[in-house]
Amino acid sequence: MKRHTDVLVDTNVILECHRTDSWHAPTGSCRVETVADCVMETQTGLQRRRKEQRIDESKLRKSLNAVHTVENRERSELIMRSSSDIILDVGEASLWAHAVNRNDDWCRLPRYF
Repeated sequence: MKRHTDVLVDTNVILECHRTDSWHAPTGSCRVETVADCVMETQTGLQRRRKEQRIDESKLRKSLNAVHTVENRERSELIMRSSSDIILDVGEASLWAHAVNRNDDWCRLPRYF
């Protein structure tokens, strides 16, 4: 991938890249972005993780090209446009709500989701 490629990542990608010590792979080759809810989810359960599994929030934010805030209105629009049988957690829903409202290549996502 080229450095100008925007990549949206959810909590699972962030956690797994940190767990495998490979966070530099996506952040070194792409413009990695996420939403505030996914950053918050990386901090959930810190007390149950070993020290090497913990993600420093300030370092995480500095390594990302953008952390987007998603409003309830955007999440509501996503719910109205999507299938009722799809269940997403808060971070996933916020990331999709952000993705479908972008004005770049991401806006070419099918409008049903």
